[in-house]
Amino acid sequence: MTTTEDELRDEARAWYEANWDPQLRTGEWFRRMMEARWAYPGWPEQWWGRGLPTPLAKVVLEERRRVGALGPPSGIGPSLLSHMLFAHGEESQTRRYLWAIAVEGLVTCQMLSEPDAGSDLAGARTRAERDGDEWVITGSKIWTSNADVVDFGMLLARSNWDVPKHAGLTFFLIKRDQPGIEVRPLRQMTGDARFNQVFFDEARVADEDVLGAVGGGWAVNRTFLAHEKNSFNPAAHEGGPFGRVPLDKPVGEVVEDERRRLSANASGRGVGRLLGDLV
Repeated sequence: MTTTEDELRDEARAWYEANWDPQLRTGEWFRRMMEARWAYPGWPEQWWGRGLPTPLAKVVLEERRRVGALGPPSGIGPSLLSHMLFAHGEESQTRRYLWAIAVEGLVTCQMLSEPDAGSDLAGARTRAERDGDEWVITGSKIWTSNADVVDFGMLLARSNWDVPKHAGLTFFLIKRDQPGIEVRPLRQMTGDARFNQVFFDEARVADEDVLGAVGGGWAVNRTFLAHEKNSFNPAAHEGGPFGRVPLDKPVGEVVEDERRRLSANASGRGVGRLLGDLV
């Protein structure tokens, strides 16, 4: 892989100028970037990345923006789950989930906090009981953003009650749209519902979707927490869309949709500042 800034800039510029086509379907564009290792250049080379440090990864972002190309999906899948998979995932599991969040539009959320545990994540009481090659999940999680629209959740649950609390946790990647999972919005005074409470009533998760070792959930969660703060930093993302992406839509139209969304968000922040000045 190229390492100097000038070489990297030339290579990235040449690739984007040769490959950016607004008429491509969005899913095809995501696939092209991923296979060429331009989607997430900071990811390890083993996992469709280039192992670039942040300053050089920004060079790639600059060249992508220069041609007006859409970035890859953003959000906690690429910025958080990816690091958890790098550190704790089985090879086949890591390959499957990285491709899904980067190319296939799979969207996730965290399912960590519980109603009666406060900030003590290790005090989780959501129960995970093994049943053959599956786990049965019962309990509740709270303050989960986007739990009503995601494909799966990053879930911390208690699998062993006979050991110290940090040692009895296991981390799961659980499908959200299934019997036994109910998502209820938490309404704010404004009427908005940006957070949810999730109820698990014998929901199921496959053994292959345990992340890390059984009983090793706290180690996985520590990786999550180590990268969580940086996930709110715009520099941690690749400039692409957050949330659900219409993969069959021409990518140029998605770019225009993103511009309108960002413009509306900027206008909303301006109104918010104006109201703040008035009160």
